Amino acid sequence: MATDLEGTWKQFWGTGRLWKAFLIALIYLCLYLAAGWVSAEISPAHINLDSVFDSPAGVFYGLTFGLIVGAILLSVFVASLGWFGDLFRRQPVSGRW
Repeated sequence: MATDLEGTWKQFWGTGRLWKAFLIALIYLCLYLAAGWVSAEISPAHINLDSVFDSPAGVFYGLTFGLIVGAILLSVFVASLGWFGDLFRRQPVSGRW
């Protein structure tokens, strides 16, 4: 049963369609913005809306936290599809640069 679900997941994302790209972009954007909201709720004292760069904690919670969560989400998505090898191996480029 797990292999059926795993195969269906990979097959669904393996076939390229424009609406799937928009879907994953929309889901990613919602989760990225939710991470920023959670960051603001976790530590409102560290985030100064007038100047995010006032303190290292403000930079982390105001800017970096959402980026880290987004990177983790994308890494989990790519790992679930087994695309890490395809993304980071030498790409075939014809001709000279």
